[in-house]
Amino acid sequence: MLETDQFAYGVLVPVLTFVVSCLGCGLGLSAAARVRAASSRGHRGAWLAVAAVAIGGVGIWALHSAALLGLEVHGAQVRYDVPTAVACAGVAVGLVGAALYLVDTQGRRRSALVAGGVLAGLGIVGTHHVGVAAVQLTGKIHLHPGLVTASVVLAVAGATLALWCHRATRDWRATTGAALVMGLAVSGAHYTGMAAVSVSGPGGPVLTGSDPGDLLGPFLILVVGATIVLAFVVGMWPTEEEIRAQHRLVRPVRRQDDRRRQRRLTPG
Repeated sequence: MLETDQFAYGVLVPVLTFVVSCLGCGLGLSAAARVRAASSRGHRGAWLAVAAVAIGGVGIWALHSAALLGLEVHGAQVRYDVPTAVACAGVAVGLVGAALYLVDTQGRRRSALVAGGVLAGLGIVGTHHVGVAAVQLTGKIHLHPGLVTASVVLAVAGATLALWCHRATRDWRATTGAALVMGLAVSGAHYTGMAAVSVSGPGGPVLTGSDPGDLLGPFLILVVGATIVLAFVVGMWPTEEEIRAQHRLVRPVRRQDDRRRQRRLTPG
């Protein structure tokens, strides 16, 4: 077996990726709160997309990808298949979006909350394993079944708890707590899943794929840029409470307008 090291860039990478993951999850959950208050299907769809990208893209995919770039296999060169690495972002965004949609439309049902947690948890685990599939080296990757199972349990339990916190209370404290829980679920599932990885084979150089050093700069630009854009979108629009307050103010005016129209249309 070839020795693997998940922390080739030091302990700073796991800490920073956890912070970024919590930030992405927090932005996504804030966007998801707007879904509950949105007055039209178009607005709900737009906020749902923002939430899925923030949680799935920044909260989940960014952590997995950054942590994978820190993987080192002693005696073997590690490279990455970029299309596969990018494709795992679609897994995260798609499954998280489905989870949020399910919880938003059927959130009062406990079964819907559990199903949403399972979908989001599978998004976390699926992103991890598709990312591992992007690793290219002259050796064979083996997975320890017990640790893989533990990573799935962590992901599903953490995602379910985060969604419950998000649905149970509607203030910034609940959003912050849910974001921390989700970040812990993503981080815990990733490093537990990586602990399940072992590599056997001759080692040596590999001719295909991209060097992790070449990917680090574009990756940072993408993640930082996406986070800034998402923070701008979430920060500039009204919060859930503000949207509901606007609806309460507008509702009497609309009723008066409706009454006036009816009076005009009523003969005599």
